[in-house]
Amino acid sequence: MNRTPKSIPSDVQAATQSLAASMSSAEPFVGYWRAERTLNEDRPAQQLLHDLAAAQAEVRRRQYDNRLSEEELRHLRSLQEAVQSSSSISEHTAAQQRVIALVREVNQEISQLLGIDFGSLAKRAGCC
Repeated sequence: MNRTPKSIPSDVQAATQSLAASMSSAEPFVGYWRAERTLNEDRPAQQLLHDLAAAQAEVRRRQYDNRLSEEELRHLRSLQEAVQSSSSISEHTAAQQRVIALVREVNQEISQLLGIDFGSLAKRAGCC
């Protein structure tokens, strides 16, 4: 399917840019980028996330083959507990949730103003 971009009215373009600037400077986004930077700099937390992802993949593979051991499950649970106790991972997750809440709130406001479900339209259009 060949989509030809439609011309966006300048007032809509300006409003969109203003909304994007406002959102990117809102505390949930600022807090998210701070938490992202902290997590990226936390090598032990990065290793934990890497180890957890590998263990999850291995558990799925072994479950599929019906060869999963109790020891592998204990190891996975241990990694999950370690991830949950990591302050940088927990703060990153909480920051993500605050951003998601803000985006949902903005989508709801836009939907009410337009009288349509803006979030659903954006998803179908391939946006965000």
